Amino acid sequence: MELLRELIFETVPEVNERLAYNVPFFYRNRRLAFIWPASVPWGNIKEGVALGFMHGNALLEMGAKPGSKVVRIVFKSVAEVDRDLVRQLLYEAVQNDNQFGKA
Repeated sequence: MELLRELIFETVPEVNERLAYNVPFFYRNRRLAFIWPASVPWGNIKEGVALGFMHGNALLEMGAKPGSKVVRIVFKSVAEVDRDLVRQLLYEAVQNDNQFGKA
């Protein structure tokens, strides 16, 4: 969780963090992303930590189904985290978020 949080703040320094559902969500104009650990049971994560993106339909190359509202990647270890991929997905999520004014 700490590595993902650091990557989010390094990549999108203007992001705001707030807790919702007992997990950190990151906001710009709208909800941008979240980090969901397996220890929070209602997220349907069996093990590891999920990095999720709101409005995931904009991230189709990640395998999102058209119309998906949320897309997530589950990492089971720090070694699995592809920093470049996470940064690229965050940049794309920010581009999607830029089409919305401040809520």
